Amino acid sequence: MAKREAFAYRVHQTNLICDISGVANGVFPIIRAKRQGQYPGGSSRRFERYACIGGVAWCWFKYALGVRQMRVIGKYILHCGPMIVAGALKKMWGRIRGASRPVCVPRDWET
Repeated sequence: MAKREAFAYRVHQTNLICDISGVANGVFPIIRAKRQGQYPGGSSRRFERYACIGGVAWCWFKYALGVRQMRVIGKYILHCGPMIVAGALKKMWGRIRGASRPVCVPRDWET
């Protein structure tokens, strides 16, 4: 017989997911640190940094669109626009390129 699991999720006004502006604003300190040069890699790693931050920003941007939080949407477009585009481009490139295959190493392989 298959094992079945059940769970409950209590929703109330003080849940983090209900405070979209509070959670979404958590991305802005990361962007501020990036602009202040606190992340290594210089200009050669700029796209990777933008794509990483943009991936997180895109998730919250989509959620803000769904719940129509116009102030959050505006802040994201103003502050995260290029990063969201970089994140989307990286994701599309990964889909075009295809998933990488895992490398299988035999157990008896010696170094």
